[in-house]
Amino acid sequence: MASIPQILSKLILLPEVKLIYKLTSDRNIDNRLFIILLDPNCSTKSEELSLILEDICEEDNGFLYRVFSFEYARQQLLEQNLFFVHGCLWTHLVYSSSTENIDLFYKYNVKPTQLDRMYLDFNKELDKVNYLMDGANYFLEKGNLRHPILLFHQIIELLYRNVEVFMMGEECLFHSLQEHHSNIKTYVPELNFLFSTEEEQQTTLLGILDEANIAKTYEDNHPLEKVRIHKIQENTALMYTLVSKLFSDKIAQCRSSLDKQLPHIEIPCNHTNTTNSHILESEDDVLMDKLKELTKKHFSTLQRYPSRKELFCVNLISEGYLDTSLMISNLIKVCVMALGMENSPSRIVPEPAQNIREVLGYILDMIPYEEMDFLDKIRNLLSET
Repeated sequence: MASIPQILSKLILLPEVKLIYKLTSDRNIDNRLFIILLDPNCSTKSEELSLILEDICEEDNGFLYRVFSFEYARQQLLEQNLFFVHGCLWTHLVYSSSTENIDLFYKYNVKPTQLDRMYLDFNKELDKVNYLMDGANYFLEKGNLRHPILLFHQIIELLYRNVEVFMMGEECLFHSLQEHHSNIKTYVPELNFLFSTEEEQQTTLLGILDEANIAKTYEDNHPLEKVRIHKIQENTALMYTLVSKLFSDKIAQCRSSLDKQLPHIEIPCNHTNTTNSHILESEDDVLMDKLKELTKKHFSTLQRYPSRKELFCVNLISEGYLDTSLMISNLIKVCVMALGMENSPSRIVPEPAQNIREVLGYILDMIPYEEMDFLDKIRNLLSET
């Protein structure tokens, strides 16, 4: 069994290889994935290179690899494809032929706002699936077998395409569910438990859906047992749950990278090209990057005022508008108590009148005028009905 250094020592001898990332699965699956980005001058993977890579990586069944052109990977990173956002983290880089022209990939790390946006976009895809699922379930309840079969094909194909994008880097452009399954099963073997190609019955289920999608004319009296349709329905629901969990787990891995200090990465370089060899970050750069990340994460009390950069807003934490009202009430009570006492300066409070005026100003700023106006409008609308 070849070791990772042995595999890398062969890969870095290939002149077409620009960057190599290594990912280790944490899904109880003994597979390691290499993401190989080709040199910008090499836009496609030649047949010769494919054979060489296959020979290097597949001599050990524990290694998987994905090969992409540099420009495609760069574009996918800009479009926030989770496969590349997670896979091209700087901590996953194990080889760079040089730091020249790698711009976006150099020191790449993910931002919380990116993850939030990707999660939102993925949930929109799941909304499409839910809509189709509701339709299929509705027709099943009505005893209609033709429409659910077509809808389940659309649902499963949509799930396959999504999981291919964030687990393999790109979706496959065919409509056959059996082909999708064969394409993804090595990278997501968990799906084999749903539609195992080694079990004739499971293969038949995908075959039935593929045939239905081609023919588009399944009659309600088609000789298909309801128990098999319900099996398709059950497996589709399980696939939905699994795909959703895989995406959430990969997002969680990206979030965990935000809390880890960027290590001093030892990257093997191509010794035949020492002029453009990879330049490691200095300890000062690493420390500064870490401080910037910690600042974004922990300095949340003060926020920049939108229209004036020299000013800050203070975040006031409360449990809601009732709690805010009680806080306002307590501040007013303190001011009333202060006004009722002898208004004389002291060492601790040299300007009591000024302090009271400031607190009263804060109180005025805290009063939720817009929310109160909104409640009045709601009350008026209710009174008119």
